[in-house]
Amino acid sequence: MPVTREVYSVKIQMILSLIPVVDLWAAYRIEKLRLWVLYWIGMSLISVSLMVIGDETIEIIIGMAIGIPIAIFLMRHFTMEWNKKIQEETKNSFQNKTPQDSEP
Repeated sequence: MPVTREVYSVKIQMILSLIPVVDLWAAYRIEKLRLWVLYWIGMSLISVSLMVIGDETIEIIIGMAIGIPIAIFLMRHFTMEWNKKIQEETKNSFQNKTPQDSEP
């Protein structure tokens, strides 16, 4: 099923990026699901590497301090890129339409 090609609110997408599982849907809407999954795999690897510290509280705090701002930034960037692409496609489709020959 193809993605609906429409402009999405950057603020709503950023909020959706903070909600587990819903963030996957938000990334899917702007055709960035694969990159989003790769981001979370990377964050999981960082989390595993933080296990060396030994204190779970510090691991969680550091993980969230790194993960949340990056998630918000990436979703903002991807959504703005998507909106620009859709607006350009819409603009080009209106410019490329040939007017129907109308009879006088």
